[in-house]
Amino acid sequence: MVFYLHTLFTLSIDISRIPSAWKVAIVTPIHKGGKKSLVANYRPISVTSCVCRVLERIVNNKLINFLSLNSSINASQHGFVSGKSTETLLLKFYDYVTDRVDKGEVVDTIFFDFSKAFDIIPHDLLIQRLQAIGISGKVLQWFADFLLNRYQRVRVGHCFSHVLPVSSGVIQGSVLGPSLFNIFINDIDSSIVHCNVLKYADDLRIFLSSGKSDQELSDLHSKIQNDVDRINEWSALSGMSLNKSKCFSATFGRSGQERFYSISECAVPLVTSFTDLGVRVTCPLAFEKHVDAVVSKAFQRLGLVNKVFSNKSLKATLRLYKSFVRPILEFSSLIWNPYTNCLNNKIENVQRRLCRMFPAIRQKNYKEQLSFLALYSLQARRLRYQLITIFKLHRHQPNAFNDFFDVRGEKRTRGHTMTIATKYAKNNYRLNFFTVSSITLWNKLTEDEITSSSVTLFKKSVDSLFHREGIW
Repeated sequence: MVFYLHTLFTLSIDISRIPSAWKVAIVTPIHKGGKKSLVANYRPISVTSCVCRVLERIVNNKLINFLSLNSSINASQHGFVSGKSTETLLLKFYDYVTDRVDKGEVVDTIFFDFSKAFDIIPHDLLIQRLQAIGISGKVLQWFADFLLNRYQRVRVGHCFSHVLPVSSGVIQGSVLGPSLFNIFINDIDSSIVHCNVLKYADDLRIFLSSGKSDQELSDLHSKIQNDVDRINEWSALSGMSLNKSKCFSATFGRSGQERFYSISECAVPLVTSFTDLGVRVTCPLAFEKHVDAVVSKAFQRLGLVNKVFSNKSLKATLRLYKSFVRPILEFSSLIWNPYTNCLNNKIENVQRRLCRMFPAIRQKNYKEQLSFLALYSLQARRLRYQLITIFKLHRHQPNAFNDFFDVRGEKRTRGHTMTIATKYAKNNYRLNFFTVSSITLWNKLTEDEITSSSVTLFKKSVDSLFHREGIW
């Protein structure tokens, strides 16, 4: 299928005729972490011409529409895709993990890391993959002109390096870069035969479950290792390189034995604690370290707000708290939402500290303090977010909704037509995971509330439910 970009033809812009200065990107190195003296610890972000960025935005919007209409990007990709995020990937993954572990199975997972993934993509292979999804003719030539014959120079402070040609990669910091990268890495799924796969841009993981008998575990190891070899082969053929030092494996569920995998005869380390897209996870499956980390960071941020800002007015302090402190405590809470009083109290103590910053309410109890400040408890906010997420899935992503929930499809004496069938679980991890624990509260909504015409109106419906149920 030919992909027509009418806007481009109207503008009649030929990038090959643009003066070379317009195709020179200024690269700003951004520190990622680790020692600042190591060049490898910096990400090269390009600052391109504003005019070119406007043109890229036009092209990218058309490209995304084309990819969406033709379902060109596999559902396993959650990065730079509308309606998806790190949280949707984590939700998909840990729903699978908690479900299989609850059934008495084990789940082995391999996490892959590509070296300089955005920077080493061969331009000729990228153009071939653009052609493979139906882009051809003048538009394909436009993309070729956009990628080829580019130059860059690095800026550090007020100093500039020499101008050098860009021989590979998509431009980090550009508008088109993420979409082009998704197209390039999309066909890695076809090389994976046995395992499930999820991606967030270049963050790739494969995972598979099995029973605990010796034969089943042996088959599990064989299948995963086979797919690891296939991914390594795909990487070599695609001009990519796996960063073996940053790849690792993890096992969820207890099997009584450890399984080790390898990439090109290099052992993949088996870890019991790791950070997964911003969430700290401890195997077999626990989030205590994550809670401790976010609570510590939130206390530091709240202390900074209290120290730096001399204006302690109620309105200003609450705005700072909501903008700079509370988001730390709620990032990806669908995944790690705690179910023990100990962890809930640790998180709640941050907001209790906020309340004590206002002398007028220090003598009140916590519930009265929150009522005065017009705030929910943080535990109630996590419950509220769960219901809002179900509503958004039901309204905007019905396929994802059906993956997680089973609707009864009938209205009984009480409830509504979107009543979800109750799920049962044996262990606490599954019993308290979002896709199980949120069902009871969702089913208490009324028909009028679940048919709200917008997310804003639905939030008001949730507030009404919380008032009825005494949730504060």
